[in-house]
Amino acid sequence: NRVVIGPGVPFTATVDLPTDVEATDVEATLFDAQDHVLISDRPKQAVALPELPEPVGPPVAPEEIATVDELYLTGLRLQQGHSPVIPPEPYYEEALRRDPNDVRVNTIVGANLNKRGLFQDAERYLRTALERLTSGYVRLGDTEAEYQLGLALRGQGRFGEAYEQFFRASWDAAFHSAAFYQLAELSMREGAWGRALNEIKQSLSTNTNDTKSLGIKAVILRKLGHMDEALVATSRALAIDPMDTLALNERLLTLQAANASVEADVALGALTRTLRDDSQTYLELATDYGNVTLWGEAIKVLERLVEREVTFASSYPMVHYYLGYFHAQSDDRAASFTSYQRAAGMPAEYGFPFRLESIEVLKAALSAQPDDYRAHYYLGNLLYEIQPERAIGHWEQSRDLFNGFSTVYRNLGWAYYRTRGNLTAAIKTYERAVVLDRYDTRLYVELDELYQAANVPIVKRLQMVSVNHEVFERRSDSLLRALMVQVLAGDYETAITILEANQFFVAEGGGRVHGVFVDAHLLRGLTRLKGGQAREALADFERASEYPENLSVARPRNDRRASQVAYYTALAHHALGETERAAEYFRRAADQLGTERWPDTWTYQALALERLGYADEARQKLEAVLNAAEIQLARTRDEVDFFAKFGSRSSEATLRSRALSMLGFAQQALGRTEEARTSLGRAVDLDVSQLWAQYYLISLP
Repeated sequence: NRVVIGPGVPFTATVDLPTDVEATDVEATLFDAQDHVLISDRPKQAVALPELPEPVGPPVAPEEIATVDELYLTGLRLQQGHSPVIPPEPYYEEALRRDPNDVRVNTIVGANLNKRGLFQDAERYLRTALERLTSGYVRLGDTEAEYQLGLALRGQGRFGEAYEQFFRASWDAAFHSAAFYQLAELSMREGAWGRALNEIKQSLSTNTNDTKSLGIKAVILRKLGHMDEALVATSRALAIDPMDTLALNERLLTLQAANASVEADVALGALTRTLRDDSQTYLELATDYGNVTLWGEAIKVLERLVEREVTFASSYPMVHYYLGYFHAQSDDRAASFTSYQRAAGMPAEYGFPFRLESIEVLKAALSAQPDDYRAHYYLGNLLYEIQPERAIGHWEQSRDLFNGFSTVYRNLGWAYYRTRGNLTAAIKTYERAVVLDRYDTRLYVELDELYQAANVPIVKRLQMVSVNHEVFERRSDSLLRALMVQVLAGDYETAITILEANQFFVAEGGGRVHGVFVDAHLLRGLTRLKGGQAREALADFERASEYPENLSVARPRNDRRASQVAYYTALAHHALGETERAAEYFRRAADQLGTERWPDTWTYQALALERLGYADEARQKLEAVLNAAEIQLARTRDEVDFFAKFGSRSSEATLRSRALSMLGFAQQALGRTEEARTSLGRAVDLDVSQLWAQYYLISLP
């Protein structure tokens, strides 16, 4: 069966199979036009492992780990797995506290500092590693520290010293290719083309399919005038990767140098299609040339983009900052000044540089134009992930130069809280950002998150939502935030109306919209139940058990809210005199498999058990809730959720408030009313956003 298929042309088919065919008998294969197998799949019979491996758990605190070796490996695992909540650095620091000269730890710390552009700091750690490695005139088998030291020295502009280090690193097969590649680039910076050619050949001898090295080889051959060999190098690179932009550009330049105008036009078309009018692909290609001081080639790359007048790409500020930098390196001060001025006037939207090379570019721009507040802003954006305090400094300079740029205030507010832990300064800065741009929905979401962290009264948060509701409605995440505040304020009717009328799109790691949906319906239902409207309350409770399509949240295998919803549904049936239906829902509430890891659900299960006549089992479960709550309260702030998604991390006040809420509800169920009042009152004092703690508290007699 021959079909046309591609990323934009999907193919599906239904095939009738004999009844006696098993899934493991069926194989699906996709061939290309020449009958080569592209992909094939055949289900295999699952075989149960005789013994499952130990589940991954969070590492113990660094000081509790016995050896330096284990500290290194723990840090390495956290680094490779990229834990969003537990950084590897404390494990490396503890290892170096015990053995300041440990080779592996100093090397990995130095390598990490190189990645952050902290080359001087990296040099210190790497020299410490090498001091132990090379004592007694030892020649190294593993030259990672030598190679990383070369990168640190090159990053500081100490090219002669870097050259020596890369030569030493080349003795190890693992770093032979990478080291000779670096040597070739350093030789190109000096214009030593013959030496560079020998070095890039050495690099390719142990990494023959490296397209970057093949592209650099083509550059060198073109500079030496060996046009035919240069074209061969580009052909080799493009045979491996037809979208390699350096090889495509070198093919163009070589054909132009050879006066092959027809072939050059074809090459230009192929290059332009591959670059896709994307500013980042142009910048990446220009950076390749800038790294070897081929300023003219770098300028031509970016000028082609500017000449195309593609609205977004050609007006991207970093394109013009790079042009200004390249012109300055070529001693064309007038062109450099023009480019810097143009860059400073470009729209700042989406201006988020990320290359380490951009640090030098932006610093050069600031040397030429010290009052360019946007260059400080971009530099802060680049540095925040890797050098946060320096980023804050640049954002503050940007703010001081121009106090009308809302995004600078937003970034400072973000950093004041997440880097410095200064919640008061963060809120003040965000409030200024909102004044400057009251139509940026994200500002309101983040400001309300700070209000919640600061335990700001709900009435103030509701006022912000009410005054700016048309802004909150622009995005589903900001609308969800508004709904959370409305439910906290007791405006269930409005929240439910909006929830029913809007389509929500849940990003990965989200899903809270269904929780708000459940809260709104349960609380409105409870209000109706207390008011004698049991039938209307039942409708709310039944609706709370659903997963409407417009919320974009599927029913989980184990539903954390199921016990609570079933319990209140049973109460509504009981109020209506429907005892059999009430008993059915009490049984559902009591028998919720898969919720063992959620102690906050056990109280509802216990209440249902008590209604069913199982008083002893109910008391045992409530005692288990009390124990779980006390354990949570005893935890320190440093005991984080190792499996938290996307670095989500609740404040200590919120964590304690949740535990107190769970404790108070269980105490209430046990009839210990005054203890419950104290626990729930403390929970609300710590976090007014603890919705159910508020409800339990006002429900007490």
